[in-house]
Parts: sequence; structure tokens; C-alpha cells
Amino acid sequence: MKNLVLESYSGKTDPKDHLLCFNMKMVISAASDAVKCRMFPSTFKGTTMEWFITLPRGFITNFREFSSKFLVQFSASKLKQITIDDLYNVRQMEGETIKQYVARYNAASVKIEELESHAYARAFKNGLLPGMLNNKLSRKPAHSMAEIRARANTYILDEEDDAFNRKRAKKEKYGGQVKETNMKKDGQGREKGESSK
Repeated sequence: MKNLVLESYSGKTDPKDHLLCFNMKMVISAASDAVKCRMFPSTFKGTTMEWFITLPRGFITNFREFSSKFLVQFSASKLKQITIDDLYNVRQMEGETIKQYVARYNAASVKIEELESHAYARAFKNGLLPGMLNNKLSRKPAHSMAEIRARANTYILDEEDDAFNRKRAKKEKYGGQVKETNMKKDGQGREKGESSK
């Protein structure tokens, strides 16, 4: 128990995550119920410590009750449950690559528990901008996110290749140097050397 490092909790994040992490360390340490009750408050800081020190004497009789009251007290900090409706609101933005959209969509979808695979795939296609991948998914719908990722990889490679070729062509056009996009302007917003009309 001496070398045990316990994370602090200030009441600003999901209390369930903190409790799970604490319990895991207590299981590894083979801590008794009484030890858990004594150790748990050592993880509190800020708002959680203020809550703890106002508890009446004899309030804590066992760790199960203690942890239950802790969860109730800080339930407002619980992470919002993501639903399929939230996934349908994830949309590819103008100028966003397929790779960026897939990464953002994946980050949102991992927060959803027990959703049918085809629902993930439909929501992904729904948010996709018009283009070759969208057309392909219309002609032959995907039935899972694994299938979507496999198909998207081809288009991601194409996008990266196109971006590389555009950059190379631009570099060659300007004699090996990429032209600066921020040209100096005069006081009236015209590029210097531009004639007034």
C-alpha cells in the first residue's frame, strides 16, 4: 500500500470513472472494506473534500454505502450519455478530409454502448459530404464500421496522394519555393505594387 498512487478527484469529471479506478487499485492491493473507507477520502480535493468534511459523524458505515453516496452527490458531473441521435449530428465539414471525419466520428461513436453495427454505418454515411465514397456507399451500403473503415482507407490514401501531388506541383510552379500566401498590403488593403483604379 506504501507505493500505491491514487488519482485525485475534484468533482469535475465522471465520478464513476474515479470510483472504478480507485476500486481497481484496492482490489490489486487486497484492501479490506475498512481500508477502502479510510483511503477513499485521500483522493478528494476541492469540492469533493468540502463535501466530505461536512458529512456527519458515523455517516460512513461501509464502503458500498460510501461509494453510493459519493456517486449520488457528484452525479451532475457524470458524462452525458451519447445516443444514436448524437451520431447523426456528426457531419463531415467543408474542407475536412475523410481521414479527419473518420477520426472524429470514431471518437464520438466509442462513447455509445451496445449499438447495432449497421446503425453506426448508416449514421456515418448520413454525415458524409457528397463525393465518391458517399456514392459508393449509396450503391453498396456498408453493414458495419469495420466495413466503412476498410472502404474509407482507399479514399484516404487517394486524398493524401492528391494533397502530396498538389503540393509538389505548386512547389515546381514557383521554382522550388512555395509562394507565400500572405502578401504585404498597403494601408487600403491592396497588395503593394497594385495600381489604384
